[in-house]
Amino acid sequence: APEKRPVATTTWVTSETVKRVIYRWHDPSGKHEEWWFDVAQGWNETRVKYNGELPVKKGAWRVEVIDADNGTLLSQADFNVE
Repeated sequence: APEKRPVATTTWVTSETVKRVIYRWHDPSGKHEEWWFDVAQGWNETRVKYNGELPVKKGAWRVEVIDADNGTLLSQADFNVE
């Protein structure tokens, strides 16, 4: 529902270090917002909630997970808000 915030669930391979990543949320108009997030050592899953404007715009969205150190795209997912 447009009133609820989408959540990105990401599975990680356990690491010995903290990993800084960017969650970039692309809305249907082509704009994006991003949040930086530190994945602590030993974590194997994170749940990051979209923290932007409500209501969430209807249409096609994309969330990207990016390595903050080098800009590499680690993962992406497309979803639709009706």
